[in-house]
Amino acid sequence: MKTYPIKLEIAGPLGMFADPATGGNSTSFPIPPPSACIGMIESICRFPGVDVQVQAVAVCNPEIVFQS
Repeated sequence: MKTYPIKLEIAGPLGMFADPATGGNSTSFPIPPPSACIGMIESICRFPGVDVQVQAVAVCNPEIVFQS
């Protein structure tokens, strides 16, 4: 199977993501979980038979302030 690498840069202070591992409860994360990255990629281009696999999630701006 041929692979096509895709890189996205997503900016924002926080994101509200529903993580399936926590039972679908919405939680604010400074970094999107892999399942949210898959959803973002599939919302841009979704084709039958395409399997999206997240290889890495990186922080471009390390000056993240965690809020409670």
